[in-house]
Amino acid sequence: MRTEFFLSILAILMSFFTGMLALSLKNDSFLGFSVPILQNEILKFKKENKKIDSVRTDGILNNLNPENILPFYYYFDFKEVLQLEEFRKTCKISNFKKSKQLQKAWKWQELKCSNLSPSDDFFMNPPFYHPSGQ
Repeated sequence: MRTEFFLSILAILMSFFTGMLALSLKNDSFLGFSVPILQNEILKFKKENKKIDSVRTDGILNNLNPENILPFYYYFDFKEVLQLEEFRKTCKISNFKKSKQLQKAWKWQELKCSNLSPSDDFFMNPPFYHPSGQ
């Protein structure tokens, strides 16, 4: 009984201190990196160096957010997603109407199936990730 009481108190204290540690890491930037700080640094660098105006940083900022690389199929029509996955597996196109939101994913799968190279600006324009998160 005494051992169980001691272990219970120890578990409560450990969870309390773990929560405090997690909150302190959330409020402080971990290893000096945080998304807002990096975004500001990129924008500040771009303002200071006018010669690189042709370099697009929106793709870099998009990559800093971990939510952008997780699967996001659930945003789209389920039937179209199933058709896209079927096309990815078989490379047999059907007469399914393709939405504008998944246009780049369809184009990517067509390029992969036909072994063609994408255009020069294919990777420069959003969306930067396939809806599967890849």
